[in-house]
Amino acid sequence: MDLARCLLKKELLRLNKIISAHPGLRALIGRVLSRFPRLQGRLRNLENSQEVATRGIEGPGDLSQRARQIYFDLKSALAQHQKEQS
Repeated sequence: MDLARCLLKKELLRLNKIISAHPGLRALIGRVLSRFPRLQGRLRNLENSQEVATRGIEGPGDLSQRARQIYFDLKSALAQHQKEQS
């Protein structure tokens, strides 16, 4: 993703948090966006993708094999570091 899209996505997600905190504003924007269904759908998809990203993982089983290996390496390094601190 190029820099402009990345920055735009970041700003849209920030604005979404602000709008979500104000129900009246959210309703007004919803009415305006209802005139532009494609834009409304794209923004909704962006919001849904962010929810999936922030939900996190349930455990190491949700990770790819490489990510799982990194997870366990970091976990053992952290345990070793805590053991040295004690």
